[in-house]
Amino acid sequence: MLPKLEEEIKGYIEAWEAEQGTAFFVKGQRFMDYVANQWEELKTQKEKEKSQRVSEQENKTVSSGS
Repeated sequence: MLPKLEEEIKGYIEAWEAEQGTAFFVKGQRFMDYVANQWEELKTQKEKEKSQRVSEQENKTVSSGS
């Protein structure tokens, strides 16, 4: 759902940029750069959470094994 919506919004923004002759910015970044950064931050956060869960699980395993 999100990639489809992303592409639709991208199309609207590209049309707007062509009509206005200027870039569409979100929080000081071009829209697609902003979206890409948001996806990267989400990926990094999920990896961090997964790493924490694995570490906690390993700690529980070591603690219960002692």
